[in-house]
Amino acid sequence: DKQVISPALFYGPFDSRGVEVDAQFPLTDQFGIAVGAGLYQDEFPWGGTSHSNSFAIVPLWRPAANLELRPFFSRFSWREEEAEPLMLTADGALPPEIRRGHFFGQRWAQNEGDTFNYGVLGQARFGAWTTRLGLFESIFAPPQEFADLFTSIDATGRASELILAFQDSRFASKSGELRASRMFEEGSRRHTIFLSGRGRIQQRRYGGEVVVDAGLVQIGIGRPIAKPEFDFGEQSRDEIHQETAGVAYQLQWKDLGEMSLGVQKTFYKKTAETPAEVLPTSRAQPTLVNATATVYATERLAAYGSYTE
Repeated sequence: DKQVISPALFYGPFDSRGVEVDAQFPLTDQFGIAVGAGLYQDEFPWGGTSHSNSFAIVPLWRPAANLELRPFFSRFSWREEEAEPLMLTADGALPPEIRRGHFFGQRWAQNEGDTFNYGVLGQARFGAWTTRLGLFESIFAPPQEFADLFTSIDATGRASELILAFQDSRFASKSGELRASRMFEEGSRRHTIFLSGRGRIQQRRYGGEVVVDAGLVQIGIGRPIAKPEFDFGEQSRDEIHQETAGVAYQLQWKDLGEMSLGVQKTFYKKTAETPAEVLPTSRAQPTLVNATATVYATERLAAYGSYTE
């Protein structure tokens, strides 16, 4: 209902810094918008850094008194993020202490990627019925990722360094839900019926990584090597489809308590394909129930129990 602009500055820990600005603007009686953006430079205790930025926008539209739509979009991007050295000792030997803030991995092993989340939320009222809608898509798409492993570390700090390079991957999910509810008043009792339908599609592409053997090194000091050419392998893919329909009932009884009962039928299917083979399709069609009950023993004490599948 009012214009707000909110900036923020960050410093620390480990010399990290950043700036954010969030704002909301009511443009008309029916339409408004909220936006946010940020720039960050993160410094990590292992001496690595990361440069990232974020952006989000959320308009709000009320074309009628009984209808509201709220689309949204957000993106978070990061670049030049050195892979954290991961250390595995040999036979439980305690390695020597190393200096904090000194990066001893491979500078070229830098992660980067983007995440996106967008969709729309909606709400409408038709007499005694209330309908809510949510549509979403989430995407995690790193064009390159690395893992820097220091294995078989002995008491002197000697270790074998292995760098895992991962090629362009993608993890995405589309989902949605439509729910309608109807409320009935009966003296001191309130009854509500819920009807819902949900669905999702998840798709993933991953694998085909390359292992680079950097040889024996001293942890805390390291030994840089030239960035090699990567010959990535074939990737794996999998996909999930799921649809669910449900109905629920809720009772609220003034001064006595409340309870709810619900049942859902879901249909699940997963397919997966690796470079070696096509895996058997996974299927499931369970019926799921849930129930809750609350009893008001006194004005300040209630007993509660629930069961969920």
